[in-house]
Amino acid sequence: MLVRNMKFAYILLGIAMLKIATLILSVAIGSFIAPKYGTQDEASMIFIYCSVAVISLVLFVFYCQRIKQRFNKTNE
Repeated sequence: MLVRNMKFAYILLGIAMLKIATLILSVAIGSFIAPKYGTQDEASMIFIYCSVAVISLVLFVFYCQRIKQRFNKTNE
């Protein structure tokens, strides 16, 4: 990993994962409600967007747990 030993990288990686999840989730919701407004249904894209958002959220949860473990280890 390119940013393995940089302390600010831990914060930036968490922000990036959360930002990816929120942006992709909003695109998925937009694709889901788009047929109500007369545009074409994109079921495969909805699946891809939702899966990317869920994967990003899961990685963010693991990231938060890892940061918490590191924080607890340094305070002991």
